[in-house]
Amino acid sequence: MRHATAQKNIEDRHGGPGTKLVHNSIEEIKNAVNKLPIIPSMTYSVVASPVRQAIDTANNVATLLKTTVSISEELRPFGLGVLSGLSREEAQRDFPCTAILMGKWRRGEIEINELIIPHGESITSFYSRGSGSINGISCDKNATIIVSSRSILILLSSILLGRTIDPGGGYKEIPFRNAEFLVFTRFGSQWVLDSKMSFFNRNVLHTLVK
Repeated sequence: MRHATAQKNIEDRHGGPGTKLVHNSIEEIKNAVNKLPIIPSMTYSVVASPVRQAIDTANNVATLLKTTVSISEELRPFGLGVLSGLSREEAQRDFPCTAILMGKWRRGEIEINELIIPHGESITSFYSRGSGSINGISCDKNATIIVSSRSILILLSSILLGRTIDPGGGYKEIPFRNAEFLVFTRFGSQWVLDSKMSFFNRNVLHTLVK
């Protein structure tokens, strides 16, 4: 699940330490939790990225589900280097070449391995971090709800969908909106996207399942 709307979303800022949720975000969270495919016989755990908007969202989710929250450093958002904490307008003004590259990747015009951000995290390191966090989750026989930023959710979804960061590997932007979630079910060693259970734009879901 992507975190609910935060002040940084209103200001169109990306990366950075995070910000508080806005007033109507609690309703977004309640709406999302009401659509979660909760199975009474299962135990649910909530894991949050170490940024404020994800932690605050996760705490609200956990309260509604009467469970607890843990924070995972492995799930920290992608390190945006010089773009961290900047609004889109500030990025275009201060680092125009990097901002253009970021825009091209989001539009699917370049591969993820072509997105080089000065002082940013390497995509190889980021992908490895995501794979490690999924390996930890797959040892858990119960249900795990991950609340994070878009970069982490694109990463985890891509790994579960079998997409890689190699040229032609299919790693691309997935337009998670605030408080949207995807549901994956594990069958043995394989993860399957459950499009009927996911609270997501149906056109995007169709693209993901194809």
